[in-house]
Amino acid sequence: MDVSQYRERVDVERRNADLSPVDVETDVFEAVWEGTDHDQTLGNVYVLAAVVDGSDLTRTDVADVADRLREMLVERAREYGASTTSLGYLVCCCSDPSADVIEEATTYTVAERRSNVFPIIYDADEGTVHRHEVPRLKGRGIYRRQAEDVERLFAV
Repeated sequence: MDVSQYRERVDVERRNADLSPVDVETDVFEAVWEGTDHDQTLGNVYVLAAVVDGSDLTRTDVADVADRLREMLVERAREYGASTTSLGYLVCCCSDPSADVIEEATTYTVAERRSNVFPIIYDADEGTVHRHEVPRLKGRGIYRRQAEDVERLFAV
């Protein structure tokens, strides 16, 4: 499956999750969606999700693109107030991702500047998703939400 096919499948899932397309001027993100809801653990939540072609991404690129998504997330989430938990999902679709790209995505610093960004690697050859694991202790809520959203939206 190529990136455009994957993006189309994610687009169908995002409709089921009440996420709306975002019209953004960017040369990085293939598609961007946003939405709000209420989570029993996290309270009010703002979600911003983006899909990119990860075919040529390096470890450094994953961090840089995730940082760019965080900037967009921080900017767009301002209108929802400080009490809203903001979650960003950067989905990098690629074939046979390298171990260092997967490691960067799954160890990327999630929480920063009152935002939470999760890089996710979708291996198009294997149909597998690489995401952050849910920790045993502190911060379980956002990581659990990430795991649920990945299954619901990106494991197509």
